[in-house]
Amino acid sequence: MRPFVNAIHAYEVWGASSKVKELETLVLTMDPQAIVHAQPVASTTTRSSRHRSQQHSESTQGTTSQISASLDAPTLVRAFQALSGEIKLDALKTRLINLVCENSGARRAVLLWRTEPKGQQGDEYKVVAMRATDGSVSLDIGASAQTQVPMAALSYVSRSGRPLIVADVTKEEPWKFERDLSTRNVKSVLCIPIVAAGVTKGLLYLENDLSAQTFTSERVQILSLLSGQMAISIENALLYERVLSSLAAEQDARHREQISHQEYIHTEGARRQLVASLEAAEAVQKSLLILDRSPLNYQLAHLYVPADNAGGDWLSSFYDPGHGWLFLFLGDVTGHGISAALLTAAASGAATSAIEQIKSSAVGEATFQISGLNKDAGHPLQTALEHIAKALDAAVRATTHATKQLMTMVMVGVDLHSGHVVYLNAGHPSILVGAERARSILVGGSPFGFSSKMQCGQETFRLDPGDKILMMSDGLMGNVDSEGRKLRFTVIRDIFQRHQEPEPVIAEISALVDAFTHGDHADDTACVVFRWLGPTSRD
Repeated sequence: MRPFVNAIHAYEVWGASSKVKELETLVLTMDPQAIVHAQPVASTTTRSSRHRSQQHSESTQGTTSQISASLDAPTLVRAFQALSGEIKLDALKTRLINLVCENSGARRAVLLWRTEPKGQQGDEYKVVAMRATDGSVSLDIGASAQTQVPMAALSYVSRSGRPLIVADVTKEEPWKFERDLSTRNVKSVLCIPIVAAGVTKGLLYLENDLSAQTFTSERVQILSLLSGQMAISIENALLYERVLSSLAAEQDARHREQISHQEYIHTEGARRQLVASLEAAEAVQKSLLILDRSPLNYQLAHLYVPADNAGGDWLSSFYDPGHGWLFLFLGDVTGHGISAALLTAAASGAATSAIEQIKSSAVGEATFQISGLNKDAGHPLQTALEHIAKALDAAVRATTHATKQLMTMVMVGVDLHSGHVVYLNAGHPSILVGAERARSILVGGSPFGFSSKMQCGQETFRLDPGDKILMMSDGLMGNVDSEGRKLRFTVIRDIFQRHQEPEPVIAEISALVDAFTHGDHADDTACVVFRWLGPTSRD
């Protein structure tokens, strides 16, 4: 039983209060008779007198050191096992700082870890764990080392790599002048480096505010032995934390990749649907480009280049064999794309329907009536063209509520028997008329869909055999080159006058447009050239 009493004495002198309680509990469970036989040895001095004798009696100090050295090995092994068995960083720091305080006599402890390579300016250490005098533990408080540890102690241990022991703060210089130490009433201080593979990884700073001479050489030796395991355990925990962080980042990256892949699939599906819609719109719009080339007394050629798959320009020609009339249309929707294609489809349907009504009407000027519209004093072709214009305006106004777009248009009706021409303009650019010497004709008017009251400019004239008519959209001269220059109207007129037949005119204009815009059209481009060859009989 005597060894237990001696052990209690040694641990009490050492300051290991938890170990003292553990041994006292063990002793109380033993045979009382054994405790009685052991009493003389245990009662040779009281606990307080034993503490004083440890400070003043050389013989007692020798005995204590000898006993503590023989009993520290199991405690050291237990400490190593506790540290090496914990892999989670926060739990490890908590266990480590508690273990140190419980077995060293420290009342306050601060664990610091290097955050910057040695030799750089600024703080090299940050507080990663701290235990207060009330036993509470704080982790990663974000405080710099200087706010929690005397700078002199931090600099000395970090620079020298050796432990610093201040046996009595109140008597030793310069420590007795440290304001932070005096404020906390600190009596003794210990600061040791935490070293692994010859490199200082961190520092362990300990304080006791109750008594001086707390941190003996034996305690420093044990803590120094433990410091290597501390460094290894913390480094392993840091590595484990980095691995977990890397795994979490990898999982997050995979999750993001899956989301991106799903978004790609969705976007690709939407893109394919859009392409299919544009291709369908393009096919529909191409079907709307009706150019009637009946084997009669005229020639016809055209150019159509949409800026998108589905453009906003529309051109068509319709031949009425019963009346001997040819209707030419070139329209331009404000904008391009699917909505513009929808509007051109509505306009094409309205024009086709109106022309079918004209075709089914009685042949001859005297009996000409369409949808209750009697012919006026002018040419019946004028009445027919006005009827078509009203149908177009109504269709555009019905559609523009959804598309918010308007449509300009130039309409030409030609009496192929006489060369009589009726020209209507709904806010569109001018036309060219003539042969070797062409003239520009422009009459005012508002776009279709602009107002509930249609207002079209109108003019009539006659063609001579061989005369041509050129109708174009504003995109023909709206595209610009890299220097911001536009294709001039005078250039178009020169080409128009230089060739007799429509096909060479369109070919040269097309080549000029491609060269001028480098194949990149900012706006839809459309152009129609008509040539009247001369009168025919009405048979």
